[in-house]
Amino acid sequence: MARLEPSLLALHLFVAACGDDPAQGDAGGSSTEHETTSAATTSEPTTGEPEPCSRVHDGDLVVWPGTDLASLEDIGHVRGDLRVLLGDDDQRDLSFLKCLHTIDGSLDIQGTTRLESTEGLENLQNVQSVLIVDNTNLRTAIGFARLRSTVGLTFHGNPAAESIRFDALEALVWMRIGFCADTLPAANNLALADLAGFAALTTIERLMLEGSEALAAAELLDALAANGDSSPLLSATIRHSPLLSEESVHQALDALCVAARDVCGNAAGDPMCVCLIGG
Repeated sequence: MARLEPSLLALHLFVAACGDDPAQGDAGGSSTEHETTSAATTSEPTTGEPEPCSRVHDGDLVVWPGTDLASLEDIGHVRGDLRVLLGDDDQRDLSFLKCLHTIDGSLDIQGTTRLESTEGLENLQNVQSVLIVDNTNLRTAIGFARLRSTVGLTFHGNPAAESIRFDALEALVWMRIGFCADTLPAANNLALADLAGFAALTTIERLMLEGSEALAAAELLDALAANGDSSPLLSATIRHSPLLSEESVHQALDALCVAARDVCGNAAGDPMCVCLIGG
């Protein structure tokens, strides 16, 4: 009986344990900027006094510097995108969005330099995607306790952020933490050391962890292994996180049966790792 070479034997065992490679579709997404639209804000039909949190904003809602935040406190539904772009306004949290439960489009929290926490979104249940980018004093992304699914999550350029808490999130199509530019880390997530805030996660189609300078552990892979079905993750790109063990990443992806992977530039890993700017 012919003996299999060691490399062929390892491949044979991997395929036997994981089955055929799942078909991979293009499930990625990206944040798309929209022109601001002037839109009326109305209340759901009621008899008598409007119910709390019943106000509906038709169209995109952009929260600019100088916006009267108190005027937004009873909005429960945004029929469009919600963009929080408060610049240097002295706003430390998102408590002015305490009524918000539904965003028909995306939530974009970007360039709000005094923001320290996303607390205030505890009622949010429905949103197409979440983008949290370039908020220089953000310490924690928190307050998503009722959000169980969304299409995509993007998080980078938040140098003070220590934690991302999406503890109820179970399923999404794509997740991007950080990004990569040429051969250098570029996420500027300088304090984000772990990804333990995804304990309920069961399914991601595309995972991208790139250029996170402080990331030393990727517990969300363990969460997928504990909670997911036979194919909880279809593809993974994990590059340029210099404190994250590349060997441990490969072991976790093996356990998840992820054949479509791009893993390089991590701790003690393959140094030949190049990505397009912002890619």
